[in-house]
Amino acid sequence: MFGSVDVTSMPLSNSDSFVQVEPMRKRMHWLGLTWAFTIFLLLPRAAGAQQTPAATQDAEEEDREKPKDFASLAITLSEGDRAHVNFYTTVESSSGAENLAAVEKALGCKLELDSRYSRIHTVLSGSCNIPLSPAGLHRDGRIWIAPLAAYARANEVARIIISLHLPDTETFDARPAPTAPLSRDARVPSKMLRYLDRARSYSWSLDSNFPEEITFSFGYSESSARRAAAILAVVLVAPVLFVFWLGRKALSSPAADKAAVWFSYMRYLQWTLTGSLIGWWIASESIHLTPLLKFLSTGWLASAWGFPVTAILVDWIPPCLVWILCFALSHPVQEKLRGLKWTRREVVLQGVYSVCAALIPLALFLTGLQTLGSAGFQKGLLWFVAAFVVRLIAAAALQKLMGTQPQSLTTGDLRDQAFGMAERLGVKLQQVYVVPAGKGQMANAFARTGNTIAFTDFLLQRMSRAEVNYILGHELTHLKLKHPGKVAAARLASMFGAFLFVGMAIPFGMESPILRYGVILAIVTFFPLFWSRRFEYAADAGAVEASGDPRSAISALFKISSLNMMPLHWSKWSEKWLTHPSSLRRAQAIARKAGIPVEQIQEIASASIAQTDHYILPATVAPGAKILSTQKKFKSSVRATYAMLHAMILVPAAFAWLARFYAADPALHRTFYLAGPVVALISYLALANFAAVSGLPELIVSLKDKLKKEGVEANAWGGITVGFSPAASPRVYELNTNWDIGSLFIRSDRLCYCGEEIKFALRRNEITAIVLGPGLPSLVTNRRIYIAWRDAEQERSGTFNLGCIEGRSLLELKRKTTEVESILQNWRKASADARPLPPQLAELRSPIIGAVTAVAPNAHWKFGRVFKELFLTGVLAAVVAVLCGLPFQLLAYLFSMPLAAMGRLIQIHSPGAGWYVVCVAVVLRAIALIPSLRYKDKPFVEVAPSAGDLRATPSDRVQTQKPEANTVLTR
Repeated sequence: MFGSVDVTSMPLSNSDSFVQVEPMRKRMHWLGLTWAFTIFLLLPRAAGAQQTPAATQDAEEEDREKPKDFASLAITLSEGDRAHVNFYTTVESSSGAENLAAVEKALGCKLELDSRYSRIHTVLSGSCNIPLSPAGLHRDGRIWIAPLAAYARANEVARIIISLHLPDTETFDARPAPTAPLSRDARVPSKMLRYLDRARSYSWSLDSNFPEEITFSFGYSESSARRAAAILAVVLVAPVLFVFWLGRKALSSPAADKAAVWFSYMRYLQWTLTGSLIGWWIASESIHLTPLLKFLSTGWLASAWGFPVTAILVDWIPPCLVWILCFALSHPVQEKLRGLKWTRREVVLQGVYSVCAALIPLALFLTGLQTLGSAGFQKGLLWFVAAFVVRLIAAAALQKLMGTQPQSLTTGDLRDQAFGMAERLGVKLQQVYVVPAGKGQMANAFARTGNTIAFTDFLLQRMSRAEVNYILGHELTHLKLKHPGKVAAARLASMFGAFLFVGMAIPFGMESPILRYGVILAIVTFFPLFWSRRFEYAADAGAVEASGDPRSAISALFKISSLNMMPLHWSKWSEKWLTHPSSLRRAQAIARKAGIPVEQIQEIASASIAQTDHYILPATVAPGAKILSTQKKFKSSVRATYAMLHAMILVPAAFAWLARFYAADPALHRTFYLAGPVVALISYLALANFAAVSGLPELIVSLKDKLKKEGVEANAWGGITVGFSPAASPRVYELNTNWDIGSLFIRSDRLCYCGEEIKFALRRNEITAIVLGPGLPSLVTNRRIYIAWRDAEQERSGTFNLGCIEGRSLLELKRKTTEVESILQNWRKASADARPLPPQLAELRSPIIGAVTAVAPNAHWKFGRVFKELFLTGVLAAVVAVLCGLPFQLLAYLFSMPLAAMGRLIQIHSPGAGWYVVCVAVVLRAIALIPSLRYKDKPFVEVAPSAGDLRATPSDRVQTQKPEANTVLTR
């Protein structure tokens, strides 16, 4: 700003780091002289005030020998009555109280000072509520020059510089005219010219005539305020009215065109929602909505603008409300046209949760970006954390409302077919999920990063095996060609590219908000959708090659369109806005590649397929059918992860925080830092002992109630609640050590197990080995009972392992498992007559278990995964350290040592406290990984060639199952 001194760029002084003030004053002194000399050169001079070259040279030498003092006052007015003030003077003899009195008299308000500048008496920085006189939608104010002139004469200040920055309102003016008027240039963008025009600079020497006051005014005309209100009303109401009209038109359409009408309705609804958001942003920027609302706000509303989130909410909340209302208006169409069973309340909640899962986190993220540049890194990081938390909570709530919580498919024909096809394609498939379609009745399948795939039960119940095999090959080809990651990268690149392009184009004339937002929308839409459609053609080709059945592929495409009420064909223009090409175009591409005449496509699509030819799903994948569900396993792993992070990160952060703020004594300071890692390790062991079993009591109660409904009296029959795993060594099932949970009954002549996934019984002579071995590798270990068996009559054999799950800690479970193993050993050695059994147990036979998706404990922990794990732990620790206010000043501290030796006073308290938290967390995480890294996978029992041949430590290793995903699929 011309004629002002920016005191905000000066070094700050606080208790953590400070420098000697005297050198800084000298630098500020010469900086002020530079400003004064520049202003002096730019001021207009009278024509007769010319001096001889010799006289001019003598005057310049004298000026250099005796620099002239000056005082600078910078005032930035907000749209309300708040003014931010910066004052600086080169007069060393003036006191801070004298400077404050002169400024407060000039402004007519009491200044609230910034404490960071309290040690520099020549600098004032703060804010106040400057007196303003309202006149309609205008506000008038003044700055008195007399107090500043008196201050200048009393302290022999040669020049007074005043910079006044007016608010961004429709009209603004200041009198008298600036002494340094703005020079306009046609090459400067209009926004920059408007910004410079709001900056008024004045400069007077001590011997000049000072004006009595500077008067200023700013505000809006009533016509512009009414026009702004009308524009906003149209932008908000028009989408709602259009959706209402669109629904009436869709409901009145002929019943024969349901698919086309539904497709058109949903397409226009999507465009309307997107248009309402973009339209609100364009209108808000065009009418300068934020400055207008600041101007009109009074009282607590005016103070709310001090928070960055307020402006973001103005840009996001109104269109979010429009989205929710449009969702509610779509209910009759969904109910009558699509046949969905959602209630209006459920549809409204879908809108609320969708907005909270998508738009609100984005708004919070943008607030964080804005806060990083204005309020500091710590506050900006808080907004990022808030965006992440809101996203997680809203997405989980939406999934629960829609009833689309996935359940893993760990056994069965479909699981075996998926893993077999994945092996042929070279895809390391992690897991297969079944997603309940719920009331949405959506026939779909998904492939996502992490090498997992999912099918809706609605699709599996209505598609033949051959058609599902094509869909399976389609999703596996997506994974093979890494399409999910490429689509995500295309979306991210399009967003960065759009904003970068617009940012570079603004200086060249792209100032229209309509043009800018239009370009952004086009780039972030067309670019990723183009690649998405290309990937669909590639996946179709790979699926036909994998399944070898192009006719079933064509039939599946037509059937999916019918189930989802989608037209078989749409225009190329409509296709540019969609992720998938039309089913007809995809079928034609498959037919051409397979050599099938195009004329036969309709015949293939209309051919009937036996309705009984479906994949049979286990009953445990039905919604609510399983106690130990995928969601319960995921929650259990999340609890254990949170406990681990609390111990590894929060404990050392707490000790570093205490050392920084409450340990003035050096000995106590070191004690806190030394005790942090020790207490963190102890806390980790304690939490690991209890957190892993925190959710088991509720599961056990639900399990016993479920068994009781099936006629199995677990308590009355002396059942032992155990976890069951069909493996001869430790395995991980969806981040859990147990594949199933149930009750174990040790009867007179047989061992019975009743669980959710399986029920079986083994006679004493059918059990060939019972061995007590370790569970999953961990710093707090557990025990498992490994059993091998052989049923000669049924010609079946296998191995499994059990572990008690009824206890309050891992150590207690370890003790109880050891006791059960002793009971089993004694039972196996004893001989007793058979006693009558309850019918539910008497009818059980030896287990029949197919292939089960599992992973060895050390399968995931390769070098890249270990590095990623430690890196993410360090990032989380750094985030917590920043939120706790712990500094990362280790390099500054090291560089301060030679400066201190040179006599410069630099003090840094708790240097590197943030790095301390990061290092402790990473080291503890590495220690926790050691048992998994050292683990050697081997079976503890194996089926013997003949009954009774026990080998507890065989040399042959069991083949490791393919690894499963670390996270469950979410929609």
